[in-house]
Amino acid sequence: MQRWLTDVAVPVGDRFLCFVDYMRGFLLCDMADADDVAALELRHVALPVKPPVSFDDDGERPTTQMFRNIAAASATAVRFVTVDRRCCCGGLGVSTCERGQFLFKVTMWTLSLTTTVATWVKDGELDCEELWAMPGYHGSLPRTEWPTLPVVSCDDPDVVRFVLHNAYGYNGEDRKVWVLEIDMRKKALRSVVLHSNADEQVEFHVAAQLLF
Repeated sequence: MQRWLTDVAVPVGDRFLCFVDYMRGFLLCDMADADDVAALELRHVALPVKPPVSFDDDGERPTTQMFRNIAAASATAVRFVTVDRRCCCGGLGVSTCERGQFLFKVTMWTLSLTTTVATWVKDGELDCEELWAMPGYHGSLPRTEWPTLPVVSCDDPDVVRFVLHNAYGYNGEDRKVWVLEIDMRKKALRSVVLHSNADEQVEFHVAAQLLF
């Protein structure tokens, strides 16, 4: 495929491997026949959303990993989370009014990898107005920035973690960064943690589960 760029490789259980391009979908490799390398095939799976309106095959590639994430939802399914702008009337897309410049919507999709026809199922949707009204967010956290860097929890795929920062000056001295943990099905803000190293680039940190 022309202009394909693998953003991340996602293992799903002990059978599947997904090579993800957050603009074009992912290439699925079923490792059930891993002993026979010649039998392995790549299957293209499209994402359930369209590329950002700013995306052009001949232009600069957007930083899609800031607003999209694909992870294992089970041993045979993947979960896709996307943060998208929406206009003030509620639909997806860019709004030109002042109020609409900070509006967004978070959507969560699930796809079974064992079906013949790839069918994405919408499992959750969270509007910014719902998030802002939640206990723990209302009156405490900024509404002038989007939550970014979604990461599906490896413990509970219904839970997604986001990074949120305030509007800060050019020198970054007044920058604050929080990590939010949201249950997308229950629409509940489970935790808010102030990041201790606000002057570091949080996007370079990798979420990890430690087992002892």
